[in-house]
Amino acid sequence: MSPPLVTLTSDFGMSDGYVATMKGVILSICPDARLIDISHEVPPQNINHAAFVLGTTYRHFPGSAVHLAVVDPGVGSARHPILLVTPHGAFVGPDNGLFSFVLSANGATLSEQLRPEAQALDSVHVNVPDGCQAFLLNRAEYWMEPVSDTFHGRDIFAPAAGHLAAGIPAQDLGSPLSRLRSSYFPPIIANAGRMDGHVIHVDRFGNLVTDLVLEEPVDLTMQVEIRGQRINGISRNYQSASGLLAIKGSH
Repeated sequence: MSPPLVTLTSDFGMSDGYVATMKGVILSICPDARLIDISHEVPPQNINHAAFVLGTTYRHFPGSAVHLAVVDPGVGSARHPILLVTPHGAFVGPDNGLFSFVLSANGATLSEQLRPEAQALDSVHVNVPDGCQAFLLNRAEYWMEPVSDTFHGRDIFAPAAGHLAAGIPAQDLGSPLSRLRSSYFPPIIANAGRMDGHVIHVDRFGNLVTDLVLEEPVDLTMQVEIRGQRINGISRNYQSASGLLAIKGSH
């Protein structure tokens, strides 16, 4: 039997001991766990960046994996510590939108009336998708005591991930939830041969990642316009054009 797999994503960086502390907590609960770092270089408190990184990575791991994510500017406040269980893995972290792309990929729908002024990536409530379960992590016997007001990654989230990896059922860790926080993804507007989308991520190379999906075969003659800048044609790779270019992503 393969050892349980736990991934870690955070904005903690590697110059301090925060990541190692969470790993130590997990291993003290589940010594057989295999720990994989997705990224700890998320820009500080950038929830949307972390959500994109996790959302484009988790599906390449086994469905039995536990994904621990801690980018938590609201730590110690009224925001909920949560567990989201999907057919493609379990996700532990704060209820602040970190799991937006996971929820969207599983068909989450809005649970509230959208504000007229809502913009892409604004925070909204969504229903827990069919086939998924969500839990409020409120069973203190599965925490590290005393619980710090500023390091729930160590005291609540890492213990939850460790207990899940050790085989504790998800429902033992907390109470069911019917809705969660997510970023808002506006619908793509398509009309008369034109599609209007949104920039949802900027990677470390400076690529602007949009929510537009290009199906194969890609029409290499299409034009792309962003804030008045027009790009004529779609490039197959970075060597096929000079200067600003548009290219189909590989996320």
